[in-house]
Amino acid sequence: MLPLPPPPSPLLPRRRANSPHLLLLLVLAVLLAGQVTGAFVFPSPSLSSPPPYGRRGILPPLGPSTLSFPPPTQPLPTLHHFDLNRREDSEDNLPVVVLHGLLGSSRNFRGWASALHERLEKPRRILVPDLRNHGQSPHVGGMSYREMVHDVLRLLDAEGIGKCVVVGHSMGGKVAAAAGLSHPDRIAGLVVMDIAPVTYSVTDGTNWQDTHEVITLLSSLPLSTLTDKGQVDVLLQEKGLTDAGMRAFAMTNLLQGDAGVQWQINLEGIKSALPEIAAFDVGGVDSSSCSAAYPHKTLFLNGGKSKYLRTAHLSTIAQLFPTFSLATIRDAGHWVHAEKPEETLNIIQRYLDEELEG
Repeated sequence: MLPLPPPPSPLLPRRRANSPHLLLLLVLAVLLAGQVTGAFVFPSPSLSSPPPYGRRGILPPLGPSTLSFPPPTQPLPTLHHFDLNRREDSEDNLPVVVLHGLLGSSRNFRGWASALHERLEKPRRILVPDLRNHGQSPHVGGMSYREMVHDVLRLLDAEGIGKCVVVGHSMGGKVAAAAGLSHPDRIAGLVVMDIAPVTYSVTDGTNWQDTHEVITLLSSLPLSTLTDKGQVDVLLQEKGLTDAGMRAFAMTNLLQGDAGVQWQINLEGIKSALPEIAAFDVGGVDSSSCSAAYPHKTLFLNGGKSKYLRTAHLSTIAQLFPTFSLATIRDAGHWVHAEKPEETLNIIQRYLDEELEG
């Protein structure tokens, strides 16, 4: 969708913070200043260190995650997915599940996941599903994170996978975070790309207002009167969607037929579920009320030009994921994996090869 970026800048060496408060200052400096190009990685204190933010009561330390989601009330869909398992020695290491974001699909991550699969020093099986109401997966009612976590767990069960690492972008990052908090026994590592485990609103100064407007605009298109994607593109421009990259991304969800165009995604279902997608329900409560912490190493990766992961979110992240690390790619926006694929691959490869046990 987007042109390939120039060669990545060298990664800065990691430095262990001497205290949780120094760590927070370093992370704030990265997010606010961004004076050096490239990627920044600041690991959080180790599991043996005092829990972040707990000493002075900014946020109380949390106990190990013990949440369990009740079974969904509707039948679970079987997620369409593709499976990268070409290396025989990949069974020695935990598989990786890659989850796309809102309006995305497994197709968006096929090339990126293949590149990650080939370059890992610890070979791993990689599965990339279409989440419910997206891609070739079934159209169903409801898009709570509780429901989407159950979809992913059902896929793991069907594939005979007991434990895995989950890499998620945007909405997929929230699914990954919710899966880790509710099933830490099955999710042994997390990479969350350009999203925070919080509830978003159209007035919070993040990019959620733009996302909400795009979904509303797409649902207003009179597709029955349009015959091809070119007409859709022109109409989107006329209605104010001037970002060519966003238009192209949205139109990847269109199917061209002899009689015209139609949405492959369940657009009306997605639109009606926007409040659930904006929220972050974990075991029936939002992140501010969550009483459990994820015990394994978590990498948050954000684009320096994006507003989805902000300094105000760091305290919640530290509370729920006390061993988190943060990497910022300064010149990337929300779609960090598409805008800066090499930098993103380098950071995640290092996490999978060096940080994880298994």
